[in-house]
Amino acid sequence: MIEDFAPSTYNQRAWRNLGMSGGRLTVKEARGFASLPWQQTWLYGVGWGDKESVPSSKLEDDDWYCLEPSKAGPISTGTFELTQRALPRHLYALRWEGDPRAMLGAEYDTTARSVWKVGMSYSPSTRCAALNHAYPPGGHQWLVERSTSRMRLQPIEASDALQAEGELKAGLNNVSQSLGGEFFLATMAELNLVWQQVVTGWYA
Repeated sequence: MIEDFAPSTYNQRAWRNLGMSGGRLTVKEARGFASLPWQQTWLYGVGWGDKESVPSSKLEDDDWYCLEPSKAGPISTGTFELTQRALPRHLYALRWEGDPRAMLGAEYDTTARSVWKVGMSYSPSTRCAALNHAYPPGGHQWLVERSTSRMRLQPIEASDALQAEGELKAGLNNVSQSLGGEFFLATMAELNLVWQQVVTGWYA
């Protein structure tokens, strides 16, 4: 349990925010965390590991799996409340690395164009990783192509970031092809043009 090795960080006042914005462990807690036993494994089940570290109930002859498919449910019937702090946000532009025709179909002209997702996040790299973890391993992934955090710019207030995201969408809608929501089919030059205009406007 997390409170066993990080009792100071995981306390009654802080635990609601840890999953959303993280927290810095104390030196003692970090050493305790590093001393825990670890098992490296594929996210989707088959892969690395020491056979001896897998529970015997999971072993069948020479075939074994570190993880199994998740079970369905349970269905939530109670109330749930989530309070999110209005943390400052960075702007980002993610590029889909893979065959855009496989995603969109042959009816789209993908010549020299990529699929883009624009938005705002407290951590664009974490947002990108979360999207990629929703897919099984393959020859495709989202990449952080542009972000104000990589430009070493300060994040802007959440309300301003929301407006800036809207400007990114409006600009791309004018020069490229909208795929709905925050997704666009655009060339690198089109993305760079809109990105430069919006970022310059907010950080001039």
